[in-house]
Amino acid sequence: MNSTFAQFSLVNRTMGRQVDLMSSRGDVQREIENFVTEIANISSAEELVQDSRLLRFTLTAFGLESQFFAKALVQEVLESDLSDSRSLASRMTDRRFRDLAAAFNFGGPGTPNNTTLEFAQAAVQRFLSVKIEEEQGQQNEGVQLALFFQRQAPRINSYFDIFADPALQEVFRVALRLPRQIFTQDLDRLAVKLSERFDLAKLKDPEELDKFLKRFTILHDLENGGTGTGLPGIAQDRLSLFRPLPSLGGAPANAPVFIPPIGARGPFAF
Repeated sequence: MNSTFAQFSLVNRTMGRQVDLMSSRGDVQREIENFVTEIANISSAEELVQDSRLLRFTLTAFGLESQFFAKALVQEVLESDLSDSRSLASRMTDRRFRDLAAAFNFGGPGTPNNTTLEFAQAAVQRFLSVKIEEEQGQQNEGVQLALFFQRQAPRINSYFDIFADPALQEVFRVALRLPRQIFTQDLDRLAVKLSERFDLAKLKDPEELDKFLKRFTILHDLENGGTGTGLPGIAQDRLSLFRPLPSLGGAPANAPVFIPPIGARGPFAF
């Protein structure tokens, strides 16, 4: 089996082929055709959550498939006006919910966006990206995490973007060799400490992002005892990384913030 780095690199080099293969799969093709044909006919959030097939496709595209049975919550998110700080989507820490509300714009000013071809095309691209990541994750969760982080990196602007997403947390934790319990500490203070350790602006530079993800993939294999992720319980652990966090939570404000010293970084220091 390829190392995580080798497989991640291979998928990136052949991404066009990966998209073609995924979109040509019978089950995927049927779901895409149904979505493109039917989504423009949806006129409200309530209609969307009542159509199980369209809802599952939509939530998968936005990385929220685990919320499929939380239909009341999803409807309220979809009906949120993001210009109102009191709306549900505006108050949720996980940006995926805000992305979902913004994409459809059922609750905001103007007309909903789902009637345009551009909307359908963007949703299909999201869906295919998620399906490719999930397929890779069946063999190696490190590849799935690296692909997901790569897709999200342009939108990471602060450490709170990382704190709000379990999968981003895991990539960052492994890449910087942080202890597993690091994100239970006071997050305001943790953000300051981590910014001294790693400048997030580097992730906007493709070369720096490549270096960061190479580091992650190598350290992921070292942490998991080799290539792949055939450890007991890993499938459930992988699924939990891609579930939305209910809140940022964290430790009391006076809790100590521990960051491993420079000497603990090992041979992969930035």
